[in-house]
Amino acid sequence: MTYLGLRKVKQMIKKISQYKLRTFINASHAIRWADGQGTIHPHTWEVVLNIIPPVTSTSEVVKFEDIELLVQNYLQKLRGKR
Repeated sequence: MTYLGLRKVKQMIKKISQYKLRTFINASHAIRWADGQGTIHPHTWEVVLNIIPPVTSTSEVVKFEDIELLVQNYLQKLRGKR
């Protein structure tokens, strides 16, 4: 491959950075029957987010704190919900 061909291939390759966030959500509930309520029991869900920030330039940096704050604000809406 010529130098110009190799250069063109390198230009075509895009570097993609991603942020992987793994967290757990704990919740408990009981099933309600017509004649009463079942035993309260817990569940744990694992949530994995693969986030690819919309970076327009490879020189841009996205702070982890900014991503975590966005996710935290979104999940806060679910806190204490029934």
